[in-house]
Amino acid sequence: MNILSLSTIDTPCGIGNANKSLGAAMRDAGNRYEVFAIDEDMRDARSECFDEFVRRLKSYDAVVIQHEHCFFGPGIKQSARNFTRLLERIRVMEKPCVVIFHTNFPARAKASKRFFRYFSNTETIRRCILRSINSNPMLRVVVHGEASWKSFLDFGIDREKLLKVHLPIPRVEPSVQRELKDDEITLGIFGFIAHYKGYRTALEALQHLPPRYKLVIMGGKHPLAQNDPTLNNIQRMLRTGVWGGKGAQPMTTSAAHFDLSSRVKILGFVEDLDQAFADVDIILAPYVDNFPAGSGALADALARGKPIIASATPPFVEVQNDGNCMKLVAMHAPFELANAIEELVADEAERTRLSAAAIEFSRQNSWDRFATLLSRTLRDRADASPAALHTSRGRSQVVNDRLDRPREARLL
Repeated sequence: MNILSLSTIDTPCGIGNANKSLGAAMRDAGNRYEVFAIDEDMRDARSECFDEFVRRLKSYDAVVIQHEHCFFGPGIKQSARNFTRLLERIRVMEKPCVVIFHTNFPARAKASKRFFRYFSNTETIRRCILRSINSNPMLRVVVHGEASWKSFLDFGIDREKLLKVHLPIPRVEPSVQRELKDDEITLGIFGFIAHYKGYRTALEALQHLPPRYKLVIMGGKHPLAQNDPTLNNIQRMLRTGVWGGKGAQPMTTSAAHFDLSSRVKILGFVEDLDQAFADVDIILAPYVDNFPAGSGALADALARGKPIIASATPPFVEVQNDGNCMKLVAMHAPFELANAIEELVADEAERTRLSAAAIEFSRQNSWDRFATLLSRTLRDRADASPAALHTSRGRSQVVNDRLDRPREARLL
């Protein structure tokens, strides 16, 4: 099958890595798979970019869209409109389509005001998005995990449209487990520096720990979120002990413990991920919000078999329930995080077990297996009989008719 994928900027981590991993797996599964990437220079001309994408799509059999909320912008309303218009054009073309959402639909929650506004700015926008998805019998929506699945269902997406998977994990060689040094333990946080990650929690946990504990932050600002203040807050806390203009609570009377600047290194963009992970003893994945449906950064750590301590967000709890491959702590709990770090450092058998479990979970949830599911889903839609599609369109039309009546729409 000839497949054209629409994605965001082709960065070396995050969604860019998903492009590469999925592309390789889809080609190994026997497909022709090409990526149409929206890069930084195209941000102000996205309508024209989508026009070109649709023109190119005419010569392909199917389409895959890797969706991120800032991708279809600029602006919340314009992003929603562009996304809806593109789905309508794909529906008219009758191309098999899969939309992969890497974050949730928090339409009935307050986990993120920004994302909430994206999908709930007006009931009209919500109805348009639902119509574009539910009325297309050739379209399927892939979501990451049970919490995300419930979020999309609550938003109004038809149950039969939704496919639930764990966030796929890339193919890499697992790292050899490091023998811990007596004088230095290296903790690492990988991925784009963003407001929904618990860097402050990690820094405050570090203040609870002896000076031999170091923290390496492997990543920089997201190229599409240059105004995110998190990196500035980290740097301010390293200099002054103050985060976001508020004084940090003193964690200890020891000046050596409070001096974070000598114990924290910010690498920025990481070229060699294998080496970066190899130089870290334990990976931290602290979060301060429930809404992320998954974490590409976590996937990279799992793939390399690193011992991981993560926040107990709903998606991470699901990974832990299935894989028992992490140690979970509460969000916003630096003292609990510090205790978990010291316990894991002292328990070599548990570090070895977590490493083996992470590798096994990665193999069970690889991009290769996901590519097989994706290929089968697209082929099933391409091979569906006209009668079946007609019946599906009829059911969707009933839903769309209800959506046009506001009173009934609120019941969906």
